[in-house]
Amino acid sequence: MERARNKKGIEAIVGAVLLIVITVVAAVLLYLWFTGYLTGTASKAPQINTVQQFIVTGASITSSGTVTAYVENTGNVPVTIVQANVLNAENGAVVCTAAVGGTGTGSGTSSPTSLTTTPTSVSSSGYVGTVSFTCPSSSISSGQSYTIQLISNSGVSAEYTTTASQ
Repeated sequence: MERARNKKGIEAIVGAVLLIVITVVAAVLLYLWFTGYLTGTASKAPQINTVQQFIVTGASITSSGTVTAYVENTGNVPVTIVQANVLNAENGAVVCTAAVGGTGTGSGTSSPTSLTTTPTSVSSSGYVGTVSFTCPSSSISSGQSYTIQLISNSGVSAEYTTTASQ
């Protein structure tokens, strides 16, 4: 009879140890979940947003045709400006276009002029880049409003309207 008692005693100890182990594991998992370790690792994965986002924070145009625009990257991928258009703000007509590789045109008195611009890259969010080029002076009138439109290599565009100065 004594032998049967020892067996039951050992089984009770094993059962108690198993309950303690299960309780400790459950407590550790709850602690990790509440501290955000398990859910935080998923949010630390890189964002999969590959859409370029940018704004034109300012621009100026002179009657001599010098155009300067400031572009700020507001997204999380690099932005490269490859084309700039100067539009008449009243009717939307293209006054001149500058593109990487010289495929743009400028409205001159006799024939369109090929304008070139260098690609302007803005690496990351919050950084500002400068786009500069010169339109034919005959196409810009001092005191008139113009819209400067910048286009990225992925086709995203942003605009800024300003008045031409002397």
